[in-house]
Amino acid sequence: MKKNLFILLLPALVLCFQMGPAFPSDLDRGRIPDMEGWRTEREMFQELSAPSGSYGTWHQKLFTDPSGRAVVVNLLCGEGPGELYVPPGPVSHDDRPIGLGATYETIEIEGLRGVLEYYPYAGYALAISLPDSSTLCLESKALSKEILSGFARSLVRRLFS
Repeated sequence: MKKNLFILLLPALVLCFQMGPAFPSDLDRGRIPDMEGWRTEREMFQELSAPSGSYGTWHQKLFTDPSGRAVVVNLLCGEGPGELYVPPGPVSHDDRPIGLGATYETIEIEGLRGVLEYYPYAGYALAISLPDSSTLCLESKALSKEILSGFARSLVRRLFS
């Protein structure tokens, strides 16, 4: 009897192992993971809701590195924030002649499209379009384009692990 029960349950067990872990990723939970080598200084999590229903989540973390340089990370998930529009193809422009010298370019991080902006008076801002109407935004006055992009790559990998 025990042998017959095991044989009957074997396909279900195999299916469970093939499906992978049942734990959701940080992105599925709308949460920004901790980052190795960075300290979380401040954190905020907000459900986006109205009397008409739930519209997603907003999670924000302020990270600092050992030298005190900061990056603000926002993860917006759900239909409330909506999907980030990233222009198709490569784009690189500035806001002259009327603006204050900001530059804009499309960028790819870990296979995901985004927009990198640079404001001479405020630093870099990077917005990345994620699956399921989610957007990841990173802003820093202190980090270079290369360091911010590397931080974003590591963060995206952590979000999907």
